[in-house]
Amino acid sequence: MKRVILIALVAVLPQIQGCDFDSDGFLGKLFKGGGSAVPVTVEGVTIRDKDYRIKVPATIEPSKVEEITFPKEITVEKVLVSVGDKVSVGDPLFQISEMEIKNRIAKLQEDLRDAKADIDKNMYLFNNRDRLIEEGRIEQSQYDDIEPDLDAAEQRAEKVQAELTRLTESPSSNSITSSARGVVSEINAAVGTATPAGKALIKITKVDPLTARFELASYESSAISNGMGVTVRLPDLSAESIHAKITKIDPTIDPELQTFKVWAEVPNANGHLKVGMSAEVEFVTPKKQRFYLIPAEALIRERRRHYVFTVINGIAHKVEVVPKEKVGSKIEIAKGLREDDLVVVKGNEKLTEGTVLDIWGR
Repeated sequence: MKRVILIALVAVLPQIQGCDFDSDGFLGKLFKGGGSAVPVTVEGVTIRDKDYRIKVPATIEPSKVEEITFPKEITVEKVLVSVGDKVSVGDPLFQISEMEIKNRIAKLQEDLRDAKADIDKNMYLFNNRDRLIEEGRIEQSQYDDIEPDLDAAEQRAEKVQAELTRLTESPSSNSITSSARGVVSEINAAVGTATPAGKALIKITKVDPLTARFELASYESSAISNGMGVTVRLPDLSAESIHAKITKIDPTIDPELQTFKVWAEVPNANGHLKVGMSAEVEFVTPKKQRFYLIPAEALIRERRRHYVFTVINGIAHKVEVVPKEKVGSKIEIAKGLREDDLVVVKGNEKLTEGTVLDIWGR
C-alpha cells in the first residue's frame, strides 16, 4: 500500500512544481472552485453635489396642426392652395357656394346667441352664488362649477364671433380663410364632392411656435418640470440660441434605453426654423445633483454598458452604473451607487457575481 501512495505522489509532484498560485495556474483553478477568497482592494465613494448642466440633441417638430372643418356637410367649388404652401391668418384657402356661406353665417349667428345666453345665465349665478347656496337653491358642486362654466361660455362666444367676423369680412363672400399661420400639410377637400360634417378640409401645420423634442435619462427626471426655461441651439443656423419653454413631459420610461421624452415650445416669429432641423437643448438643473466619485480604475466597460463591483458582507456584487465626467483620477457616477457603498478598485478583473473576497486594503 505504501508503495502505491509513493508512486502516486511521484507522478503528481512534477505537475505541482510546474504550476504557479495565481488564478490561472493549476492550484488557482484547483482551489478557486473550493470557495477560496480573491484578494482585492476597495474604496468608499465620495459624495459630490453640484450644479449640473445638461446638453442633449433635439429635433425640431410641429407644435400643432390646425384643422379647417365645417359643422355640416359642405361642397367645395375651388381649392386655392396646394400642399406645401405657406399661409397666414386671413389667407383664402378654398371657395364654396354663396348659399353655403349664408347658411354657415346663419348657423354661427345662432351659436353666438346661444353662447351669449349662457354667459348671461352664468354671470347671474356668479354674482349671486353666495346667496343662492345659503338659501339652498344650488348644491356645492354647482357652486364650484359656476366660474369654470362662465369662462367656457365666454371662450365659446369669442371663438364663434371670430369665425363669424372672418366670414363676413372676407374679401370674397364665398372664400374660407386660414385661421393660422403655417404650412398647408394636407388637403382633403375635393372640388364638386360633398365633404362630411366635421371632417378636416385642410390641415395647416403651424410654424410659430415649433417644438424641440429631446430625451433625458430616467435619473434626470427630477431635474426638469413643465414651464421651465431651456436654451435651444441650431447648428444649421450658426448655433443661434433661442429661449424655449418645457410644455410636455412623457411620464413613461423606455424600458430598454431608460430614457423619457420631453417637448419644449420654441418661438419662430422670423420663420428661420424648419421642421426636421437638428438642434441642441441645454439647461442647468434648478437644484444641485448628487454624484458619487470613485477611482476610474474601478469602472468596467462591457460593450456599451458600465459596471463596478461593490462589496456587501465580503461578497462581490456586479452593479451597472452611469458614468459622467472624469475628475482627475476619479470619475463621477450619476446612477447605480449609494453613499455607503464600497467599490472594488484593484482585483476586479478576477471577479464575478458572488465571488468571496479577501479585502487587502482600503
